Amino acid sequence: MTTALLTINDFSGGISTDETAQASNAFQAGVEVDIHDRVGILRPSFTLAQESTTTALVTAIDSFDGDGTDKLYGFDGSLIYQRTGTTWATDRTLSGTTALTDTPTMVKWNDAIYYATKNDVGRLTGTTYDDDYLTTVLSGTLPAQDAAWKPMKSFLDSLFIGDGRFVSSISTAPVFTQKALTLPLGFRIRDMEVIGDRLAIACGGDSATAGDSSKSTVFFWDGTSALPESRVEVDAIGGIQSIKNIDNILYLFTRNVAPPQPAGIDIYFYNGSDFDLLKTIPNAPGDTDSCRMYPNAVANYNNNLLVGTTRVSGGTNQNHGVWKWGRANRDFPRSLVLDNLTSDDEQSDVTIGSIFVFGDQYFVANKTGSTFRIDALSTTVASSAAYIESQVYELTNDEDPTLVKGVKIFAKPMPASTTVVVKYALDGAAFSTLGTITSANQNDILWGIQQRADIIELRIEMTSNGVNRPEIYKISLY
Repeated sequence: MTTALLTINDFSGGISTDETAQASNAFQAGVEVDIHDRVGILRPSFTLAQESTTTALVTAIDSFDGDGTDKLYGFDGSLIYQRTGTTWATDRTLSGTTALTDTPTMVKWNDAIYYATKNDVGRLTGTTYDDDYLTTVLSGTLPAQDAAWKPMKSFLDSLFIGDGRFVSSISTAPVFTQKALTLPLGFRIRDMEVIGDRLAIACGGDSATAGDSSKSTVFFWDGTSALPESRVEVDAIGGIQSIKNIDNILYLFTRNVAPPQPAGIDIYFYNGSDFDLLKTIPNAPGDTDSCRMYPNAVANYNNNLLVGTTRVSGGTNQNHGVWKWGRANRDFPRSLVLDNLTSDDEQSDVTIGSIFVFGDQYFVANKTGSTFRIDALSTTVASSAAYIESQVYELTNDEDPTLVKGVKIFAKPMPASTTVVVKYALDGAAFSTLGTITSANQNDILWGIQQRADIIELRIEMTSNGVNRPEIYKISLY
């Protein structure tokens, strides 16, 4: 009986930021792979498919049934798109407004859709738009007229609007309050979220750039008092990007502008008194790489956290798309994979503006190169670009290299026209192809390495056929 040198199984650990950890259930890279749907199974995830191109980046998507049918709307700051069938078409061209430079915002509240610009708040009721609803109907003016961010959140019986260091409100009456809350000088509101009976207000420094890291502070407010109840200073390396309540857990997302590497997006959770670092999304590996995320590029999908990341500058070897911080069930800790690339399979030059879950699908507004689009999760096409790269495994503890002979893939019966390509790298060399597994030879060991080495990495590439995909439950090295 052939004894394995090492075995990789379970896969539930997802991506490890320590590539040298000798973990049997984790890997250093995982792209378009699904490890969260079925316990112990590694398989390709379903892809994103383009539905429509847009004129600019859509940074907010929401659903609304103004005409009696629940439809999706997207907002890019100047245009509002409506989805009919699988096509997104311009439903409104805003008039007399100045679009926000960073994150145009749109939310559903009180049987209407509200959308913010630099100097006004518009409203869609039924099928009727009013682009200057705040100034003409409520005779209100926004206090700071922030050109970058206008986060909006429904809380208690009001719609709250972050504007610079101020929070304005519109009640159901409706009554507009220009300065329902005033924060100290030097803060700029990036995002807001409800947790329990408090509004969490995430702030950066007083800069109009998402890269500002001078402050990372979250204020907690009851919605009525003159002052916030408390504030938490976050020990973050980069500026706050987003704050979201997912399954009654408050998550905070910040830029990690390391070195030390890996740089990327840090995920924190609120423990009731402070924010603890959970995981770094390691998507910017180079010393000069820079990335960010947009406030609405995060969503809850089947109690798994979807996070869209964006390249700002640096090399072309960055990893961006829709990441999943999830788990197969509550008995497992959460783990990370790059679940979806954009519909054109771009992995580096990517901007994710927003993610929105609707029914059994989610929609991803993005930009690659010069193309703006909205993609939808396919339910019929699994990825043919899925792969993992294993940890860097040490094969020996003494001075003599170990003889490496081959690899065996343990998988469920493979559907026709699906494949698994096995590659290996010895002692830091480039990957070499060992062979291809199909339904015809899936019970075979791929002999053919027959070399001595101190360390090894494996790369496993998977090809699907429509909904049919390979399902791997163990990998052994001999």
